[in-house]
Amino acid sequence: SPSSYAMVKQFYEDYGLSAMPNIKMGQDVNYALGSIFQLRSFPSIFVYDQQGKLAKAFVGNIGIPIILEALK
Repeated sequence: SPSSYAMVKQFYEDYGLSAMPNIKMGQDVNYALGSIFQLRSFPSIFVYDQQGKLAKAFVGNIGIPIILEALK
């Protein structure tokens, strides 16, 4: 996220993400990930398989059912 560390941490805690070891969040202060992942908008969600390979990428606002389907 390009948001402040305080905002990222608050979001991470408010939504219980800190209790889920497989969910990682971070702050991209230099906007490096935007170039690496060719981000066009925020939010962007990336789902990786058990081997650490990108399985699905979502750009923009999407519904939870779509994310859950990608996790199957």
